[in-house]
Order: sequence, then structure tokens, then C-alpha cells
Amino acid sequence: MRPVTAVATALLIGAIGLLLGGCAATHEMARDFTVMNQPDVFELHYGTLQNFSNRKTFTWTNMGTKAQVRQASSVKEGNGSIEIRNPAGHVVHSKSLRELGSFLTGEGTPGPWKITVVLEGATGSVTLEVRKSG
Repeated sequence: MRPVTAVATALLIGAIGLLLGGCAATHEMARDFTVMNQPDVFELHYGTLQNFSNRKTFTWTNMGTKAQVRQASSVKEGNGSIEIRNPAGHVVHSKSLRELGSFLTGEGTPGPWKITVVLEGATGSVTLEVRKSG
């Protein structure tokens, strides 16, 4: 084997080792993702998250003028948030998923509302429920 070829081979093997080692440290995982999106009832659940990043926006039909939001997530690392917009595009609910409890949104009109869930390097689980109110 020529000296240049031996060095190139050694460098290639070293680079592959570094790449494979780094992949394990940044592994993203999401398990047990379910969504129920029906008129007046929206539910979202991620059973297990590990360093998971994602942004999803759903169109949800709310026949009321407000919504009751129940946040029961356990985001231990990273960030997670929910934002809800009424049909006019106004933000009526915006909270971190670390905030637990039930919250009443601001007012809107019946029709298509937008629910956006953003996860950034999140580890834990996410459970949300949004129901018509008013």
C-alpha cells in the first residue's frame, strides 16, 4: 500500500468513526403520536419525545366563540409551545407547554381556527386537548 493511500484510508476511517459517534448524541425520537381533529374537539398526544424538533399546524373547526385548552404535558428538556389563532388570524392563546392546567382562549368567531404546536429539542411527552367553549 502506498503511503498516501494508507493515510487517506486512515483519515476516512477516523471521519466515519466521528460521524457515527456524533449521530448517537443528537438522535431525535418521537413515539406514539396521535391526533384527533373533529369539530369542537381537538386532541394531540406524543407519548415519548427525545431531543425532538417539529412544527405542526392544524386547522380545527370550532363552532363556538372561545375554546378551553387543557395542557398536561411533561417537557423536561428543550422547549414546546402552543399557539391558537381564531378565524380572523388573531392569536387567542399562546403558552409554553411547560405551563400546565386549563385555560380559556380569547374570543373569536365560529369557523376554522389554527392550532400550531412547536417543539424544539423537546424531551418528555405532550398532551393537549382543545374544546369548544361559548
